[in-house]
Amino acid sequence: MQKQRRTPPKLTPPPYRGSGIEVVENLVEHAVPASRLRAVAAWHSERKAPRNAAIAARLLKAANDNSRT
Repeated sequence: MQKQRRTPPKLTPPPYRGSGIEVVENLVEHAVPASRLRAVAAWHSERKAPRNAAIAARLLKAANDNSRT
């Protein structure tokens, strides 16, 4: 008798409903040094996607806020 192969169930993930910049939406003040935020912002600004531009802007804003206090 031969075993029948079970086909794995086809799982469909739920549709993505995020903003695309969740990683920077909840930055806590002084959680990351301003120099590191600026370095990551520079990396993101080199990319051409609008999402990267939004992330870079948020990172630079957070870096400026961190360096003021």
